[in-house]
Amino acid sequence: MEQNQIVEILKHHNVSQIYHADTVITSLSFLKAGGLCSRQYLDRNSLPKTSQYTDCDDQKFNVYNDLFFDSVDIHGRIRKPNYYGPVLFVFDLQMLLQENLANRIFITKSNPCYWKPYLKCNDRYFTNLDELGKEFQKGDFKQMITCHQVGFANFKYLQKIILDRPPEKHIELFRQAYQALFQGLQEADLSVPLNIRKCEYCKCFNEYQNMGENNLMRLFATKGVF
Repeated sequence: MEQNQIVEILKHHNVSQIYHADTVITSLSFLKAGGLCSRQYLDRNSLPKTSQYTDCDDQKFNVYNDLFFDSVDIHGRIRKPNYYGPVLFVFDLQMLLQENLANRIFITKSNPCYWKPYLKCNDRYFTNLDELGKEFQKGDFKQMITCHQVGFANFKYLQKIILDRPPEKHIELFRQAYQALFQGLQEADLSVPLNIRKCEYCKCFNEYQNMGENNLMRLFATKGVF
């Protein structure tokens, strides 16, 4: 499928932005690299990243060098923290039209962590425009927009970064994360907003309040191995 045709279908489904959530440590590596990076790219360039439960499956199914996006802000949609991390990169949909992404845009039918070795390509991805137009659902978390075998994409179309704010008892950890991300933006010479998420009627407050220290550090720490 042509990338412009995919983008038109996404627009038809009211998708104007695409989203990538990650931990603070991994996000700082993105800023250092100057763009969004695949897991494989981070490994090969010795850039720190937080382990994710999907890493083994991503390697097994040859998507470890892919870039992954959601069609909605998952935290905002489900009213609780995004499992992948508290830092949200928000891109204009137009980024998918860049020349280097030609023939590289694929939309999954399910998360690769649920794929089986016997599944064919058309069981894993939408493979024709008619099917994509009829079955794509904005906000369906298993339908991920991917840039296949694209290890790196610059921040040309980055619109903003949003950071979750945990409860007051974790304020120092939050402050360190915010300052590190702000400094990373400056060093990357990016003039995009770094917004603090403001939640109402959201479960994130209680989840962060009751989260164990190891999990909280995995999400918000600015350095270390998690």
